[in-house]
Amino acid sequence: MGKKSEVFHLSRNEAKFVTRIRNGNIYSICIDKRVDILEKGEIPEIMAANKKEESESTIHKSEGDYYLDVNVVGNWEVIVQEKQ
Repeated sequence: MGKKSEVFHLSRNEAKFVTRIRNGNIYSICIDKRVDILEKGEIPEIMAANKKEESESTIHKSEGDYYLDVNVVGNWEVIVQEKQ
């Protein structure tokens, strides 16, 4: 099921990207910059076919406003925490 998050702001700092997929199927998670749809074309941060997965990684994005575009069938949680 596809969901989009509220818009959030990232500075130039590193951010921690945590995902918890419980009993899910094929999914992708993109952190899309809030731009005109014609400029869109973000590559997924995560793309997998695992039914259960927990992962944590560091992401590097330019400063700006972003949102999550999540496509998961099942129970899931995504957390983006910017390092201070």
